[in-house]
Amino acid sequence: MFAYAGTYSREPDKVVHHIDNSWNQIWNGTDQIRFYKLAGNTLTITSARARSPYDGQEGQFVLVWEKVEEAR
Repeated sequence: MFAYAGTYSREPDKVVHHIDNSWNQIWNGTDQIRFYKLAGNTLTITSARARSPYDGQEGQFVLVWEKVEEAR
């Protein structure tokens, strides 16, 4: 689980989350940059490459959201 709260600002290809509170206290008071792409009904959000807090391996996280049309 990853969770954080705060405000954000958006640029043409990225969103910057300004972290007030986080599950990871090291993130409190920092900015976390996420890259996004909107294609049709699909929003893909990708983190910058970084070391995992779990195993120390370098990688990135990818989150894909798809808007589902309401059933009629």
